Amino acid sequence: MMATLPPSIGNVLALIKLRITSSRLRMLDLASFCNHSMLTVLNFQHNRIRSLKDTSTHQCDVYSSLFTLNLSYNWLTTVSMELFSRFVNLRHLRIDYNRLVTLDDTFVHHFLQVFYGGHNRITRQSICGWYLPNATTLVIFKQNELETVPLCIDKLVDETSLSISGNRLVNFSIENVVRLDKLKALDLSSNKLQTLLLSTVKFPARLILINLQDNMLTSLDLSCIPVRSLKIDAKNNFISYFDVNGTSANVTCLSMYGNPIDCSWKSAQEREQIQCVYTSVPKIRRMLPLHKASELQLL
Repeated sequence: MMATLPPSIGNVLALIKLRITSSRLRMLDLASFCNHSMLTVLNFQHNRIRSLKDTSTHQCDVYSSLFTLNLSYNWLTTVSMELFSRFVNLRHLRIDYNRLVTLDDTFVHHFLQVFYGGHNRITRQSICGWYLPNATTLVIFKQNELETVPLCIDKLVDETSLSISGNRLVNFSIENVVRLDKLKALDLSSNKLQTLLLSTVKFPARLILINLQDNMLTSLDLSCIPVRSLKIDAKNNFISYFDVNGTSANVTCLSMYGNPIDCSWKSAQEREQIQCVYTSVPKIRRMLPLHKASELQLL
């Protein structure tokens, strides 16, 4: 099976869509498609691509024609984001499920709408130089190895849902995302959170759901929640102390199943009659890695 694209592919100029998957392809030079003025879709998922480049020395026709580029499930450890910027009409880009350890902190694309970059090995990330004014779906941080919140995350002002699940965050403050005025759902599940700041007046104005399940929290302070209605999923932590009476009335739904103390409620009426239940959490759960991110769900 081929390790590189055959040179003859440059002769198929009427090509509109190309799909090469589940092969031993290891190197991809996008210059192979330079003269393909009708090409709109390239799908190279589930290969062994380790090297991605564009050796073109002039303006290519494919820079204007390509709409979709799928490089999911390969072996990439590094990519140049500037390379993707050359494809000026690109709408959908997938580089998730690779082995990327970082992405460039500069990425400018005026028409990109959907970008998937999760399920990699990114430990630290900055998006301070990113400008994606037409992006509607950005799944960048989910299931990586982030130890800190990405720098300039507050640039994602149009995001309604943000997932940083499945990483290695130990600390988080809601003030990191206070400028995301459209944010409605925040997923922090399956990290290693031990300290968490939610009780502050600096809070995303439209936030209605926070997913905290599968972390290492031992307490949860919800005394100051300035939004009108907030649902919190804190299942499967190690919370042994929780002050129901000191919790903001704006917390309208709380799930605490799988903690040493369970004070869950699904409505204001349930909260008025809540009686916290003390349970035992198996010690084995402290030793298990958090591999699978939990999905956001309205309780």
